[in-house]
Amino acid sequence: MGLSGTGLVAYTTFSYMTLSRNAEIVQPLPEDFDPVQRYDAQARTFDSEVKWQEYFWGISTLRRRMTSEASGHVLESAAGTGRNAGYFEERNCKSITFMDPSGPMLEVARKKWEDSHRFSKEEKRVPVRWLEESTTGEVPMPEGQPVGYDVVIQTMGLCSTEDPVEMLKSLGRLGRPGGRILLLDHGRFHYDTMNKALDGSATDHAKKYGCWWNRDIEAIVRESGLEVVEQRRHALGTMYEFELKPFSREDRQKMEATEAKSLRATTSSPPKPKETKSAYSWWWRS
Repeated sequence: MGLSGTGLVAYTTFSYMTLSRNAEIVQPLPEDFDPVQRYDAQARTFDSEVKWQEYFWGISTLRRRMTSEASGHVLESAAGTGRNAGYFEERNCKSITFMDPSGPMLEVARKKWEDSHRFSKEEKRVPVRWLEESTTGEVPMPEGQPVGYDVVIQTMGLCSTEDPVEMLKSLGRLGRPGGRILLLDHGRFHYDTMNKALDGSATDHAKKYGCWWNRDIEAIVRESGLEVVEQRRHALGTMYEFELKPFSREDRQKMEATEAKSLRATTSSPPKPKETKSAYSWWWRS
């Protein structure tokens, strides 16, 4: 077994022991829990905290391989501190849009990008936009291509949002028909023993990092309705790599029709008749 394999086994053992110690201690999240606030607070220290974890699990290699495939007009959702920024093959990109709901994290990413391009020639730079926005917000399409982005990339985004299915559906709309969605995320292992440890410590982990690390990523992808082109799992099954197809024109038309029908039903439904059991019609009984 090589050094990297030995390191992974050692790190996995250590991680499992650490998780198992608190597996029975599950505390509810506070009602005002906001994962974006966690990321805002961690922005300056996030890279140093995850650096070695990503090294041992091989995540940096997966990031590099996936991001290097981006071409055309590119959108990176949940860009965070720009951990993928150095892996883009810029000569293949017409534009890159970095998007994240955490302003402080996006500022770290912007500084990384600017520092790495400080001495590059202006005429060779790919146009870059920075959007402090979530995927379900108002996201502008690339200039000159209103149908959507050629490639949408997201790493470690499904684990850190309240509604991962809706996030994926939004990515399916932001990518152009015939384009690509490249997804990398972490979730449940191949092994039940490890999953029990994840479940037991998931709430505490979410409180600290704003990330749910025990989600069933395959189930989320299935529920989104997006077509899977290719799927791989790595690192004992906890790392999920997908290529998905954005929604087709027909899919979008059907979704728009369904949404319009639902809206009409909501706005045009007659009010419920009031109960008249007494001489008065009380508002809280209507």
